[in-house]
Amino acid sequence: MGVLRIARAEFIKIFKKPSVYLMGVLLAAVLVLSNLFFEPIGKQNFTANIDGSTVGKIYDKFTASNTSDLKQSAFDETISNAITKIDFYNTINTRNESLKLVGDEFTLLYSDLKLQHKLDANSAKTQTAFGSVKNKLVTYNEVFNSTENLVNNSTFYENFTTLPIYTEAKESLRKLTLKAQDVSTTPTIFVNFVDQNDYLTKLNKIYDTNKNYINSTIEYYNKQIKDTQDAYYNKVINNPDATQATLRPLRTALHTEISDFYDVLVNLTESKNTLAFIDKKQYETLKNAIAEAKSLVDAYNNNTISGATTEYQKNKVVITEIAKLSLQDKTKALQDSIIEYSASTKTLESLNNTITKDVYALRDGLDSTIKSLYQQNPVSSATKDMESIRDLITSYRVLSINTKDLVDQTIDLEATQILKSNEIVNYIGFDSFNSYETKESLTKINYLIDNGEYNQHFSDVFAFNKNSTTETNAYDFMFYGMEIATLIITVFAIFLAASLMASEYDSGTIKLLAMRPFKRWKIITGKLLATMIFAVIFILFSFVICYVAGAAMYPLTDLPVLMVFNSTQAFVVNPLVLMFINLICITFEVFFYSVIALSISTIFRSYTSAISISCIMYLLAISLNVLFGGALWYAYIPFINADLFKFLGGTFLTTEASAFNSLFTPTLLSNANFFISMGIATGTIVIFLLITYISFKLRDF
Repeated sequence: MGVLRIARAEFIKIFKKPSVYLMGVLLAAVLVLSNLFFEPIGKQNFTANIDGSTVGKIYDKFTASNTSDLKQSAFDETISNAITKIDFYNTINTRNESLKLVGDEFTLLYSDLKLQHKLDANSAKTQTAFGSVKNKLVTYNEVFNSTENLVNNSTFYENFTTLPIYTEAKESLRKLTLKAQDVSTTPTIFVNFVDQNDYLTKLNKIYDTNKNYINSTIEYYNKQIKDTQDAYYNKVINNPDATQATLRPLRTALHTEISDFYDVLVNLTESKNTLAFIDKKQYETLKNAIAEAKSLVDAYNNNTISGATTEYQKNKVVITEIAKLSLQDKTKALQDSIIEYSASTKTLESLNNTITKDVYALRDGLDSTIKSLYQQNPVSSATKDMESIRDLITSYRVLSINTKDLVDQTIDLEATQILKSNEIVNYIGFDSFNSYETKESLTKINYLIDNGEYNQHFSDVFAFNKNSTTETNAYDFMFYGMEIATLIITVFAIFLAASLMASEYDSGTIKLLAMRPFKRWKIITGKLLATMIFAVIFILFSFVICYVAGAAMYPLTDLPVLMVFNSTQAFVVNPLVLMFINLICITFEVFFYSVIALSISTIFRSYTSAISISCIMYLLAISLNVLFGGALWYAYIPFINADLFKFLGGTFLTTEASAFNSLFTPTLLSNANFFISMGIATGTIVIFLLITYISFKLRDF
């Protein structure tokens, strides 16, 4: 009861302060005027706006074989491409695993053949062992040549299969198999053939060369350039009298090798399927050096080399400048930085099952419904029928987009597990990758597919300065206004909490307060409770203003919100319910800063110091969001964990990276977790309260 009496007394004292009313007027004015700066980003619009005056005409365009993106065949192709991508990575996995297995088995079988041959070249056991070797070679060839899917879907891999390191291995397998299948070949002839040509050593390299095909390709071109460069260099430096007829072939060969290598590097990163994690810095360094080397040879051919008059001097400039580029060192640095990009066979099979069962079932259902609507009302132009067929086609489109994203993001998420969160952005194609965002997106996609739902039937979670539906609605403005109100209310709560104790010290009334028959922890709690009562009043006051203003200017949407909690669980809620959840989160955040302000005022006992330190801490906290929003350590700063609404799925929807938006858009890093944030924020509150209680209890007045 003591706490409530103190809170009531403090509430009355606060209520009598003119600043409270000024705060109310200021808050109302800011919220009303905030509409002048409210320019929300539009939500991604999936609507398939196919022109047509009747259901039949829209259907004809949807099923036509034209160049439009809004046609059934284009959506089907997107889904088909997702399956192709799964098959691509699956082929890499199974081929590598099979090459390793069949290679090891062949080595064992051949060792057994040699042993049996040594014991008795003509025995039945030797013949059986030879038969096993022949059969295994057939399998070996089949596995090695299973590259059609890889070649068709990767220009880089296609280039790999044209290199001697690949073609020579292929030829060795072919010759060895033909030799074994020849009816005139005996075990003795075969063993001698293998040993004399060192085929076992050649075959043992196949697995490593193919598994590491990227580095194998780069190493090949690196060696070609080095050998040609060395030959050109030695010919120029050691033979000043060398003629053009002697130097031209070397220079041309070097230009060809450099140009080919440059094209290979381009193909490495422009593949429609990610092949590896390529370090941006090392890649660009090598690529630029290769381009510069190419331009040096081009400068000779174009006769634009400055400072050189004779042919010898021109050749010397070319080769010495290329040597300075240290192409081999830069190539080695890139090779060392390359990390395998892959997904497990289990994950790929799961994706394949989801598409072939769930996605195909949904697609077939939509196709059937669209056809049925067309057959029943082909000439109808009724608004209801027109909206129905457009919505069904939109659902078809959304399904294809979700299928593509499901495959892309699932594979990306698994592949990046081998990297540290702060390293991922260093690799090409992953500049803005965030594992939390990816998990959140996948949770939403899986919910939609599992439940046969589509994006256009849901609102997005509220985000600052961003529409939650295709058109701005009242809740968008309400959230925008409440975010601005939160900043003002938090600053006011800090002033209020800091002044409640500091003013007692400044006026000397702290002694009288301490003499009252209340335990000191009750005094602190009562003052904090009074602060929060006023904060809640202002929060509700702001909510009412935003609700009325929003409803007056924009429609109230009835679309449910698909929210994702902590990136792992999807829920459908009413937008008004979500807004009340936001109010609870705002209240928690204000309470967090109020506790800190009250603690500082109790410790420092100075009104000015308490207000200054508390406000600086708060303003610094929101400013750090702009400066260090991408640093992993930032996720563990107590202030960043006070906003819990960010864990409901709206953080990544605001895409404009302006400083103003950053102030009101909380950071969610890859290592973010609701329960960790809740623990950090709650722990901070408990620590500051304990410091406040202990400090006030031990203080002698």
